[in-house]
Order: sequence, then structure tokens, then C-alpha cells
Amino acid sequence: MDDADTGDQVARWETVAALFTGLSHRVRIAILESLAADTDRPLTAVGDEFDYSRSAIQKHVETLIEADLVYRPQETDQHYALTPFGQFFAAFLDEHSEPLYQAMQQADAAEAEAQAEFEDVPLDEATREKAVTNRKWDRVSEKGVEELDREDG
Repeated sequence: MDDADTGDQVARWETVAALFTGLSHRVRIAILESLAADTDRPLTAVGDEFDYSRSAIQKHVETLIEADLVYRPQETDQHYALTPFGQFFAAFLDEHSEPLYQAMQQADAAEAEAQAEFEDVPLDEATREKAVTNRKWDRVSEKGVEELDREDG
């Protein structure tokens, strides 16, 4: 890969990372989902749902705008709408967030089972942590992360 290809790859990663930065907070995800459910709504209506101050919601909305997920259809209006990127991620969240949440719950349960399995085994802390981690992911693989599998088929 030459320097030009590497530069293109880095630019692509930075662009995609900016989109995910917009999604990296629970309030921003909730705002995105809220806007998807009721497009072009005033900021005060969005803020009221989340019991956050107007200024806190405004900062999250600004992050969503910077990430190209939300925009203001009219500069003088206090209403916000999803960009096509925002619409894509809102649809993705609508379809996948519950199965992903359930799969993550399964992973947490597998970790708790693995911790209990190695609780009385005489291992140093680092070795125990590695054993628990390996067993956790073995259990998740064994279970097939049922919730995610249901989504695919």
C-alpha cells in the first residue's frame, strides 16, 4: 500500500469515526431515535423527554450536527431533522439495538458463569482474568449469541 492509499484509508477511517462519535453517548442515541420517531421537532421537546437541561441537550445536538447526523432545516428555526446518515443509523438502531442489547446481556451472563467456574481455582490474577475471558467468549460462541443469530436468519 503506498502513501496515497494509506492517506485515503486514514481519511475514510476519520470520516466514519466522526459518525460514530456522534453515536457515542446514550443521550445522543436517544435524541437520534427521538428525531426518527418525530422528525423536525423543537429542541425543547427533545430535552423535556430526557430530563436534561436545554444547554446539555444543545451540546449533544451540536455533536450530532458536527457528525453530520442531524441538521437544522432552516437557519432561523429551532427545529432539527435527521440527515440521510442520521436516518441510516436511526433505522439501524431501530432494527438492531434490542437484539444487540440481548446479546450483550448473554455475554455478561457468560462472564459471570466463567467467574464462578474459576472462583476456587488456584490461579494468579492475570491468569484467572485470561481464563475467565476465554471461557466467556467460548460460552458466547457455544450459545451462538441467539439474539443476533435470530436477526440474521
